[in-house]
Amino acid sequence: MNVDNDVNATSRNASAESESFTRAAYARYLDSALQRYRFADYGDDQSPPVVIWRHDIDYCPQRALEIARIEAHRGARCIYHVLLTSPFYNV
Repeated sequence: MNVDNDVNATSRNASAESESFTRAAYARYLDSALQRYRFADYGDDQSPPVVIWRHDIDYCPQRALEIARIEAHRGARCIYHVLLTSPFYNV
């Protein structure tokens, strides 16, 4: 299985549907990944097929919460890194 080709094909399909990021498009992308990979944390077994699905919160914690709710609803185990010194919000 070529992960790069899978991701690129999924990205092309998502781009064809819409040029902008939407919660619905993200949910479809996540569903596709959940069918193919086991979601893991940094210290977990890294035996394929595995993905460490992480987010960097640099701009909007509220948007990250929306994404986290989509992931939680599907049982996806994801990692969030929060930028503590952002000019866009105050921690």
